[in-house]
Amino acid sequence: MLPSEINHNKRWKYAQREFERRFLLEERPANLKNLDLKQIEDKYLDGTRLRLRKASKGNEVQYKLTKKLSLANEPANWVSTIYLSQEEYEFFRSLSGKSYRKCRYYIKKQGEASIGIDEIKTQQGTIYLAEVEFESLESMERYQFPLAFLKEVTEDGFYSGFAIAQRLSQD
Repeated sequence: MLPSEINHNKRWKYAQREFERRFLLEERPANLKNLDLKQIEDKYLDGTRLRLRKASKGNEVQYKLTKKLSLANEPANWVSTIYLSQEEYEFFRSLSGKSYRKCRYYIKKQGEASIGIDEIKTQQGTIYLAEVEFESLESMERYQFPLAFLKEVTEDGFYSGFAIAQRLSQD
């Protein structure tokens, strides 16, 4: 059970709207090895809506604590992020939660959309999820996804990071 929240009918002063769509891909895109890559470790802290993230690209490492909320009748999420030091990250990492790792490949921004492709290894094989972020609701609504996909999973909780972490937890 998650803790009760503040009144979400009010806009969040320190949060940004995030417009995104997600797609389950049919197969591994052919050109992944040529794209920019980040190694990502996500941990969803038990009893909260908080995600702890460690993202590595080469020698560069970034630590974040994020809260993402979907509101009824809104096509966007509200996202608040705090950037952490390694020491702060290690503190939050010691808390109980469910975690998993993935590789995220980045396709160069095309117009108003940027595409990240997550490669997630499971016991049944590897799944590929594409996440497309937009600058506006209008660009999100008119977007035509350029890769072959099985289905759009934007509203499918089975493919949320939280649900994936529950199934694949490495803690």
